[in-house]
Amino acid sequence: MTERTDAHRPTGRRRRLGDGVVPTADGHRVTTVELFFDLVFVFAITQVTAFMAEDLGPRGVLRGLVLLALLWFVWCSYAWLGNQAHADEGVVRAAVIAAMAAMFLVALAIPEAWEDQGGGISAPVVLAGALALARLLHLAVYAVAALGDAELRRQLMRTAVPVSVAVTLLVAGAVIGGPTQTLLWALALVVDYSGI
Repeated sequence: MTERTDAHRPTGRRRRLGDGVVPTADGHRVTTVELFFDLVFVFAITQVTAFMAEDLGPRGVLRGLVLLALLWFVWCSYAWLGNQAHADEGVVRAAVIAAMAAMFLVALAIPEAWEDQGGGISAPVVLAGALALARLLHLAVYAVAALGDAELRRQLMRTAVPVSVAVTLLVAGAVIGGPTQTLLWALALVVDYSGI
């Protein structure tokens, strides 16, 4: 591993971001880690498509749309992070890789998102827990990045409350199951998307 020289260190915003988080600069391109992260989401979306194809009625469409919205919000959160900090360096790389693993578990759990077939850990609980982990990792990395930036810390605090409420609703819905699960997961989306 080579040591960075001062000529290779980002300037300006570097002081604003916490240790272990390297800010992006103008002309920053997507990293290999981000591309693999995107591939996990492509797999998850194909799982949602197959899930919806099993039940083309209103219930199946509603459940599929809830799943797509949950995936979309996680993807947007990490896209936002990738615009602020290099996804292939420091603590951000570790968080993106952990979130990628969590989202892979989400994708694997999608076929049984509402009706677990048994034989292990409940698929809805795995799905909700993995989504919660990905969202909370995102907040944790932003907390590190916000150490020297009061404006970013304020934004993080405004975001942390609805994210915490939403992940609680997701896990509660997964544990309760049935129609209540759909209701709680949809409510989690409303809270997450509106920031209430």
